[in-house]
Amino acid sequence: MKMNKEISSSLKMALSIILIVSMLLLLRWYVLEPRVVEQRSMLPTLQEGDVILVSKLAYFLSDPGRGDIVILKSPNGSQDLVKRVIATPGDFVCIDGGKVFVNDIRIVEGIKDINSLPIPGSNTNKIFRGNKLSEDEFFIVGDNRDLSKDSRTFGAIQRDDILGKVFVVAWPVERFSIVD
Repeated sequence: MKMNKEISSSLKMALSIILIVSMLLLLRWYVLEPRVVEQRSMLPTLQEGDVILVSKLAYFLSDPGRGDIVILKSPNGSQDLVKRVIATPGDFVCIDGGKVFVNDIRIVEGIKDINSLPIPGSNTNKIFRGNKLSEDEFFIVGDNRDLSKDSRTFGAIQRDDILGKVFVVAWPVERFSIVD
């Protein structure tokens, strides 16, 4: 009888561990994903090596908004990108002399202005002269404009390319913060 209790107790423990691991995997795959920042295009907001938490459910019922930092599929198929949304569907985007205007208002983020030099290999002054974003397009840029390949280079991105919203810098501990 004692043997049956030990087997029963061991079986309960094993099932509990399997259940916990399964719940953590489901959470990781469908709700919350840790990522390591591997680019310098979001300096100083996000630094290379920062561990960030990405909400995969943030845009389940709503769309990304202006100012959101998002993870998106790279248009060239390489590693995913981290960028800031500066224009949303229906916005009128214009780049003139390297300066970005959204709905006729110049975008000067608190971190750094869009630099006045075009990105090598792009023709930013012609690509977005007066384009209105369609119902599923977003215009994204990196906070470190000098190093960022973004919508100024590859154009507006589609809603389906956005994988989630960055909401926490989790590591290193001294940089822990809520991302807004």
